[in-house]
Amino acid sequence: MGFRVLITILFGLICCSNNAYITPLAGEKKSYLERQKELQLDKDWIREALDVYSFFNYLGDLHNKTVLDLACEDGYFSKSFVKHGASKVVCIGFSKSLVEFARTRYKGLQNVSYYVDNGLSLQRKFGQFDVVVGENLFGYAKSLNELEKMFTTIYQSLKPGGYFVGTSPNILPGQQNTEVGYYRKYDFDINYQTPITEGSLIDCYTYNPDGSILHVKHYHYSYESYQKASKKAGFKQLEVLPMLVSPDITEVLGEKFWIAYRAKPNAVLIRLQK
Repeated sequence: MGFRVLITILFGLICCSNNAYITPLAGEKKSYLERQKELQLDKDWIREALDVYSFFNYLGDLHNKTVLDLACEDGYFSKSFVKHGASKVVCIGFSKSLVEFARTRYKGLQNVSYYVDNGLSLQRKFGQFDVVVGENLFGYAKSLNELEKMFTTIYQSLKPGGYFVGTSPNILPGQQNTEVGYYRKYDFDINYQTPITEGSLIDCYTYNPDGSILHVKHYHYSYESYQKASKKAGFKQLEVLPMLVSPDITEVLGEKFWIAYRAKPNAVLIRLQK
């Protein structure tokens, strides 16, 4: 987490308490969400606090390793792969516009390339990699068949002994949170289609400092379905790991800020080894 981000978050906390994310404090006219733009708070702070911190704790040493990112979105993780020593990074995105954005934003990165493709069955031949990653990759599977294809693509893209780490909607039994608005204080929210069954829609919203809202559709599948798909692809074991929270952010925001998230995490990490 950058020094500037920590300072701006700290300044925000001086101005308002944690419960002011959605509604203004007594005597205040603006909520914390409204102040984000004024404070120049990095819009990716929650991504850094959860996804980036979790990924690179579970990924381990990347020095001189080749990395395939199967869901690079805006390429945000590519700079971190390079920072952690990866010798080659290939980033695959579903959206042409996002891939073009990533190419422009990170054009100075060495040994990093970006392509438009999908995680179901790669059209290009990229070879095999030491590490494959996928931020929210499995959430995009619109059917069990697509989920199986994703696991197969991961398996075929890994060198023997290689491993995969990726985030997923929470697949642990009984841990799907259907309370609307529960995660708003963390600048995102999710809304499950109920009753929750295989393939249930999950509407995911990200609230940006400029007031815009990013809406993405994910889909829910059970732990058992993930297990079956991973074994069918050739993996012997599927590990489900908890999301971790950056201690730097926790030091600034306090432990109490994360109580709600830790009680009902919206996501988990999936780890596989070939």
